This record gives sequence, C-alpha cells and structure tokens, in this order.
Amino acid sequence: MRRAARFVSRYRVTLAMLLAFLVVNVVNGALVRYFEADDALYGEVAYGLPSLLEGRWWTLLTGMFFVSNLWIYIPILLQYGITSALYERRAGHVRTLLVTLGGQALGALLTSLSVLALLPTGWHWAEDPGSDLDTGMSIAAFVLLGALTALMQPVWRRRVRVLGWTLVVVLFLDSAQLWDLEHLIGFTLGVFAGPFVLGRMPQRPGVRLGPRTQRVVAATIVAIVGLETIIEGFLPAGLPQLFTIERTGAPSGIDLTLVVIALLLLFAADALRRGRRLAWVFATAFLALGVFAIAVIETRAQRVADLVVFGGVLLVLLTTARAFTVRTRHRAFRRTLARLGWVLLVLVCYAAAGFWALQDEFRVPATPATALGEFLARLLFVDPHLLHPTSHLARLFLHSIGLVWVAALVVSLVRLFYSSRRPPLDPDAAGRLRELLRHHESSTVQWMLTWRGITPWFSADGETAIGYRLVGSVALALGDPVGPPGRRMAALREFDAFCFANGWIPCLFSAGEETASDAPSLGWKSVEIAEDSIVELPGLAFTGKPWNDVRTALNRAEREEVVYAETRWADAARWSPTSCGSSPAAGSTTRRSPRCGSRSAPSPRRTTRRCASRSRRTPTAPFRASPRGCRCIATGSRWAGPSTSCGAATTPSGRSWSS
Repeated sequence: MRRAARFVSRYRVTLAMLLAFLVVNVVNGALVRYFEADDALYGEVAYGLPSLLEGRWWTLLTGMFFVSNLWIYIPILLQYGITSALYERRAGHVRTLLVTLGGQALGALLTSLSVLALLPTGWHWAEDPGSDLDTGMSIAAFVLLGALTALMQPVWRRRVRVLGWTLVVVLFLDSAQLWDLEHLIGFTLGVFAGPFVLGRMPQRPGVRLGPRTQRVVAATIVAIVGLETIIEGFLPAGLPQLFTIERTGAPSGIDLTLVVIALLLLFAADALRRGRRLAWVFATAFLALGVFAIAVIETRAQRVADLVVFGGVLLVLLTTARAFTVRTRHRAFRRTLARLGWVLLVLVCYAAAGFWALQDEFRVPATPATALGEFLARLLFVDPHLLHPTSHLARLFLHSIGLVWVAALVVSLVRLFYSSRRPPLDPDAAGRLRELLRHHESSTVQWMLTWRGITPWFSADGETAIGYRLVGSVALALGDPVGPPGRRMAALREFDAFCFANGWIPCLFSAGEETASDAPSLGWKSVEIAEDSIVELPGLAFTGKPWNDVRTALNRAEREEVVYAETRWADAARWSPTSCGSSPAAGSTTRRSPRCGSRSAPSPRRTTRRCASRSRRTPTAPFRASPRGCRCIATGSRWAGPSTSCGAATTPSGRSWSS
C-alpha cells in the first residue's frame, strides 16, 4: 500500500489526466461506438477552425477529454502516459499540469490559425482541415515529448528532436491530415517552450554550417523525402495527400515503382551523409525531374505549393554541392559495367529460352522480331504491348524480365554508393610507424598501433603518424599522433582533411589532455571516458593496509614456489609439454593451472573431473606457439584451452604449464 501511495503521489497529474480521460469516454460510450460529427455533443466539445470561428473557445480544452473510439486511441494514451510520467518526475507536478493543459490549448489554437492562414491560397489540402474538427489529447502528448527534450543530455536531446521532427514532418507531408499538422505544431511548441517552463532561456545550438553539417542537413532532407515516398507507395491512393503526385499502381495496391525509388533515396541519403558525389548527382537528378513533372502535370494552385517544397529541397542540394567531394573511383564503374554486362547476357539467354518455350502462350505467337522488341522495351521500363500473354505463366515471365533488370540496376547503384575508398597500403608503413614509436611516445596504448588491422597514416612531411581502423564510416584512431609535439596540431588538421575527403568521421580513442585541449579549435568534441592508473615500478613497496591482499598473494606464491617468467613470442616453442589438471604421482601435491580456476584440489580424481568440466575439448599436441595465442595443454587429461599470455609457472612436483 505504501508503494502504491508513493506511486500515486509521484505521478498524480499524469494519473489524474488519464483517469479523467477514461471516465469521460466510458460514460460517453466510446468503448462500444464511434463518437463522430453526427453526434449532437461532438460539435460542442471538439476543437478546430469551425469551433473557433463560431466562438466556442472552451473546446480548446474540452476536446482533449473526448475521443472517437477508445480502443484505437491506446497508442496515444501509452505515449502520453510514459512521456507525462517522465516529465512529471523530472519537472514536478505544477509544470506538468501547465504543459499538458496549456500545450493542448495553445497547440489547437495555433493549428486553427495556420489552417485559416492557408485557406486564401487555394491549396486543396487546406480545404478539408478548414472544415474538420478533432478530439483527443495527442497534441498534449507531443507537446510533452518536445518539452521533455529540454531535460535530456545534449546528445540525446539532439537525437530525440531530430527523430521527432522527422517523424511528424514525414507523416504531415504524406497524409496531410488535420491531426498530423497538430502533432507537428505540438512537438515544435514543446521544443521551444520547454526551457522557458523550466525557468531558463533556451540554449543556443552550437551548429556551424560547415561542410560536414551541410552533408547531414542534405541527407536528412532527402531521407524525409524518401520516407514520404515509401509511405505513399504503401498507402491507398484514395488517402488525401499533401503533394498530389499521380500514382502508377493500382488504386488499392502497393506501388512498386514508388517503393523502389524510395529505397534508392534512403540509400542515397546515407551516402550523402558520407559525402558521396554520386549520391548527390542521383538525388539532384531525381528532384529535378520531380520539379519538371510537377510544373507540367499539376494544376496551377497545387503546382505552386509543390514547386515551393520540392524546389526548396533541390535548392538545398544545389547550394551544398561543394560539400560532396568523395568521388567514386573509375575502377568501381568498370566493375559495375562488367557485372551489368554479365546480367544482361544471362537475361538474353533467359528471355530467348522463355520466348521459345512459351511462344504459343500469347494471343499472337511470338516471333523473333516481336520477342526482341518486347525484351528491349522491358529493359527500358516500358510496355510496348507487342505480345499479349494468355496464361499466368507467360505474364509472369514477361514481368520477371523487367524485375530482374531493375534489381540488378538497384544493387549496382547501391554498390557504387558504398564503394570502398580505402587508400592503397604502403608495404613500408609498419616499419616507418615502429621507427617513429621508438623516438616519440604516443600514449599508454601505443603498443596496440602495431597490431594487425591498424592502418598507419602519415602526414605530408612524414614526421607524424596516426594509426586508425575503419569502423563503418568512422576512422577510429588509437592514442595521440606519433611524432614531434610541435607538429601535433598540423597533423590533426591534415588527418581531419584526409577523413573528410574519404567521407569518414575521425575519432581519437585514448587521447591525452594536450590533444583534447586542441579539439575545440578543430571543431571536434572531447569526452572523458576513463583514466589510466600508472604505477611507477622503481621504489614500489607493498606496505600498508591497502596492500594487504597483495602481500598475502605474494607470500603464498613464494611459499608454493610459483615463479613468473616472460619470454619472446619466437622463443615460446621451447617450453616443455605441460600438464593442466592431470593426476599427479603418488605422494605429490595436486595443483591446477589458473585456467582451471582453483588454487588446490583435495584429490587427483576430483581435480581431473572438475578441470574436464570446464571444456570438453580433447587433448591436443604439446604446447606450441601459434598465431591464435599460447596454449595450455593437459598431457594425459581431457582439457586443453588457449591462454592470453606467454608466462610460465613451475610447481614443486616438477610439472610446468604456460599461461
């Protein structure tokens, strides 16, 4: 009971609003029927432009407690409950009540005023929302979500705002319903009003419209267009749309053409984020064709609205053209043409065999001339109607020619978008890096720069090196630049330009304080993720109470005559065969290796059984060095497993193991 009371006290506003909403709709019968415009009460409580023009201002608040059907409103109730609870826990009860009621009323008012301002333009979309009414608390839910971002950490604040705006903009552009405009205005209102509700001014976003930011902006806009297009491809054609591009598919089916174009736009958006020039050419050409089609096909009033939107996106791509400098290599184009040539050859053989086998399955029997014309037309994505199939198999055969060719073109284009930009490897790079490491200290992880998979990069003068590994589109470098400290800043600038030219994002892991202090001047950000604990070995003495456990372990090791030794990798093969958990001779003490995980065992049988339970692998050959690491071999037992280092230990019985 106390926990329930604390829960109710902590989220009193959220629970009160949900309870009031549920009670009103249960009493109104929203569980078993639809509460719509033909109901006498609907016009008195629903909000919208007609209610505002007729002076029913109270509907800005009363409409949030009604809904047409309670069952279909469950997702919005879940969103409101979670968002409101999180906001109430962080901001308090009074602010939550203020944002919920004030945001709902102000959001509904701004939506009505926006529709009123668009009515004189003649835009077909504004006619229906201008006469529609709406109910529900979805505006409050999106206002709370926008206001909640003001309480988040900067990274998550930026992510949630970008994702939130992308969602509401895509839904608004696609369906253009009244509630989609309400969600867009509500989320925007919450983002801008959230800091004021908390009693502080909004933080000025530290956004510099540099080349990388231009890439992100263009990629986001193209991604929104792609998402809008793919949703339009799946939605029925009868649903009202903000942009009335004529569909080519069936009225109630899926438009595969729009789906394919949308997928290409989404891939192009990701490639734009990486600075790919080919993706910019594709997106610009597609939008230019779209603007031309809108100018030629649509009516005058609709054409103006669509030209403004699509023309604006095209203008953004044209003004940011210099940011997309990552060009696809000619070798990638040659390989793509070769692959398409092989696909075309296979298609020719497939079409020839198909037309020969199904020549009687057409209304007019297929001849070589008509088959060739039909095949070439399918490759150009047109239907010449030269052959009319009379069976399902023949119809499927004709469609498959175009589908296979489209799939080949899409895969080839996507492969060109993501073609590798890795620089050619220098065979002397590893030696040059080791030479610099001998003269200049990088960081505590500088020894990892010699590992396989690390690509060394050298400055123009060859005096500074940076070891990195490409992870996705991030060039993850280890430690500080290896070279003279006075050349660190210039080397970082060169490395940043090198990554930008390849469409990568540079990231230095385990960098020192001096490198972190230079990050702001480069436009980079630094974050502390850990600290190194360095123990100076000269003069080290394990004295005092904090070192009690260490002294105990050292004394036990000395008493049991356990010694630690180090060896080189090339010399590791000289160690003798080992015993890990095998049964000792009579009268000797049984000890298992650290791999077996026990300090001692009471009997040989128990030792052998427990060691074998750690791994069921069979015994292997005696210990030897291998590229995968040292191995601890149990001669005469059933256990063998790799270890992580190349030390050696000796027991009083004369047996040894390597670990």
